[in-house]
Amino acid sequence: MGKRLSFGQWVDGSWRLRVSAAGFDVDTALADMRIVFDSSLNGYGVVCQTGTFNMNTATTYANTKIVSWANVGFKPVVYTLFGPTNARKTYLSQQQDIRLRVNNDGLYLTGKPGVTTLLYYAMLNQQVAA
Repeated sequence: MGKRLSFGQWVDGSWRLRVSAAGFDVDTALADMRIVFDSSLNGYGVVCQTGTFNMNTATTYANTKIVSWANVGFKPVVYTLFGPTNARKTYLSQQQDIRLRVNNDGLYLTGKPGVTTLLYYAMLNQQVAA
């Protein structure tokens, strides 16, 4: 089975999130019934903002606003991924208590990472289901 999720910058410069149906590679699947979500279609789930935040190992975050965006009037869907910042590829462990909170004006962090870690994020123009 191939890759089912793709997030990144496309050749036209746009940022997209795509998900394929089970059994289909997201990079080669056609847009018919094999792609179950594409953020570029009909304005639904369009990526509005992307970026990174460098979580410092020595900092304890207490509901600290780490990413800001214009108040959209609702809690948007935000995809996040933690990654290493060094060549040794040190990642967060399961023992570290890190909590992210999405608000209508930004992303808030609570906890102490223990290792320097990059947080990658993508904010969509889609409201979180209640």
